[in-house]
Amino acid sequence: MDKVTAVESPTLSANYIGEPDAQLLATTYKATTTWDEADRDSYFFYRDQMREWVFFTDLRTFRERYQLVQNRGLQGFCSWVLRTEDPAIWTSCRLDAKRRICSRLVAGIPPHSLPTFP
Repeated sequence: MDKVTAVESPTLSANYIGEPDAQLLATTYKATTTWDEADRDSYFFYRDQMREWVFFTDLRTFRERYQLVQNRGLQGFCSWVLRTEDPAIWTSCRLDAKRRICSRLVAGIPPHSLPTFP
């Protein structure tokens, strides 16, 4: 809200924050995380000096994007900035990689071509 005119207007700038910082903000401001069905994304808003909207990549958002890539046969996608992601994403990737390795072993295909995750 503009302190002189008392008119609320959108913020003209934006910053990137990672999932851990997003969760900290949500907790600090007692914001409720909501799922956006149209955009397939998690978000919340809070009010400090103005109303702030925060969209972030949590595990559910990542899975939605990953499934879209799989369904459309895409070669890959970018979903977050490394080292700022929801740690649960890596667990999900590891489990998915293990499932693919197991299915390749059953088919007799060596798993060495699959990526490894930290």
